[in-house]
Amino acid sequence: MLPIAESNAACLFQGGHLAQLLTFQSLGQGTHGQQPRIADALGPLSHQGRHGRGVDHRISVSKGGYDTASDTLRLESGRSREIHVSLDARYGEIEISSEPAHRFRGAVGSLEQIAARVDKDREFGAYILPQENAVAAACRDAVSQLRKLADQKHRAALEAEDRAFNRPLSEQEISFAESAANTQAATMAIVGVNMDTGHDKEAPFIAMRVTESQRHLRDARAWDLDEYDDPTTEPSSRRALERGDTMLARANDPAQGLEMRDDLYQDAEKYFQFGGFSKQAKAAESQRDAIQPALQAEKARREQQRDAALEQKAAAMQQAVDDMQKTEAEKQSFNEEADAMEAELGF
Repeated sequence: MLPIAESNAACLFQGGHLAQLLTFQSLGQGTHGQQPRIADALGPLSHQGRHGRGVDHRISVSKGGYDTASDTLRLESGRSREIHVSLDARYGEIEISSEPAHRFRGAVGSLEQIAARVDKDREFGAYILPQENAVAAACRDAVSQLRKLADQKHRAALEAEDRAFNRPLSEQEISFAESAANTQAATMAIVGVNMDTGHDKEAPFIAMRVTESQRHLRDARAWDLDEYDDPTTEPSSRRALERGDTMLARANDPAQGLEMRDDLYQDAEKYFQFGGFSKQAKAAESQRDAIQPALQAEKARREQQRDAALEQKAAAMQQAVDDMQKTEAEKQSFNEEADAMEAELGF
């Protein structure tokens, strides 16, 4: 198998003596950095028949991505013969699944590389086969359509995030919040603990909204096929910055309960980290750290209240048992006095 440095468009084979029996001449340039290869299947190319008669040679020319072309030729000493070799491209089907988004991005990148490789070969003066031009054109057309689809998915994800984050409470959620508040108040009264819960009735639903919002932001980023020199300028990053600022403003509201503020600071930090805003994320972390002493003191106070309430209830329960036993003794004494009186009166 002899490597051929140039194209497979046309070849010139020439017979001669000894090592010059067969030569190859290129009339064009190869593509994709691959070299066509020529092979003599019937014997050494340097072999010459007895008395100078020609020898049959089975010549095969191959190249990656194309079917192998073969031909048989006989060359007499000192004679030359020109043959033209045409390689048929091997076509296949490309199937692209648009889910999940990261696979979609990889497929688009692969198609862009195929088209770019052909363009680069053309730029360097390579001979491009019609089939290669057709493949490159098909790839560019597919990339255009796929990018449009990705852009639609990207916009849809951002719109879904906005609805998830900003939607008002439904009547069912409001009813649930009121029921939860009443249950919590009753529990606090029974246990004897005063909890600092804050005033925001949306608080129980914030965590759920944040989780859904961040999921849509991840989807939006995955579908965004554009390249950004500064990642913080991505639409999903700018949206995350807005959400982080909103969470931070809520967390800084002293009317909120300390536990809720702690959760809000964490949510703000997650948004900032997602968007690549390390300075803002660090600030949110610092502000969260600042309320930890008060939060821990609040938890300790609550535990003390709970323990004191439990002790009081245990003492009250014991007193009730003692009173019940005392009542039973009084009943026994009354019965004994009644029996004595009946005996005295002869009943």
